[in-house]
Amino acid sequence: MRKSNLIFLVVFALTLGVLIYWAYPIIKERYFTNDDSSASQTDSQDESLPVEQSTSSTNVPGSGSETPTKKVEEVNQTVTPQKAFEHITTADCGNECSNFEPNTKNFEYCQEICGLASKTELPTNDCQNLSNLKKDYCLKDEAVAKKDFRLCDAISDTGVRQTCQNRITEDLLNQEPQE
Repeated sequence: MRKSNLIFLVVFALTLGVLIYWAYPIIKERYFTNDDSSASQTDSQDESLPVEQSTSSTNVPGSGSETPTKKVEEVNQTVTPQKAFEHITTADCGNECSNFEPNTKNFEYCQEICGLASKTELPTNDCQNLSNLKKDYCLKDEAVAKKDFRLCDAISDTGVRQTCQNRITEDLLNQEPQE
């Protein structure tokens, strides 16, 4: 009986050791990372984004001669991955972005991420002429209106892209089944 208890204790200790060995990096990364560096670089990221220009001289944006799929392909070629402009939490969304000063880029970004911003209509509905976050917001609005995930993939900001995908998913799930 004593020998079986000793074997059980050794096996339990080894199992616990292996579990801690594999779980520690995951827990450390998830709960103990500090993202202060991304918050301090927020303003410089927005200004340092390159202004993208159209590579095709035959297709004039807004002329209606190109298909939406072709637009998405062109946008996908020029998009470079970018971190989120600002880290927005559910607490920020819960208090309607009151932690940010009104009429600032961070406030506008928070409202876009939380779905609190009013949709801005562009007269030509052409997002290619815009740059940086304005382009991302425009692409998000267009993707949600068309329920097209491919347009979300063209968004460079990770936060806006995630919001776009979530909004389309919610809209698709909330649709009434047609009989």
